[in-house]
Amino acid sequence: MWCTRDIAKVRPYQQHKRNIAFYVDNRDRLRKYLGSNIDVDVVYHHLGNGINKELTHRFIESGFDMNLLYREIKSKE
Repeated sequence: MWCTRDIAKVRPYQQHKRNIAFYVDNRDRLRKYLGSNIDVDVVYHHLGNGINKELTHRFIESGFDMNLLYREIKSKE
């Protein structure tokens, strides 16, 4: 819930091309570290900065199952 902001939102460079490379590289590193193909933007917007700690813990315990997160999002719409 804390590291996804830098991947999803931070633009450390003035050049758009370098910012895209920064995003892709860090997203891929996080996916490799977690061993899961997560959608960083969805995770950030629904769990980032500790906005839903209970759901964050359930998401982690599920092995980073994006379907769990998508179901929770749909149920709140």
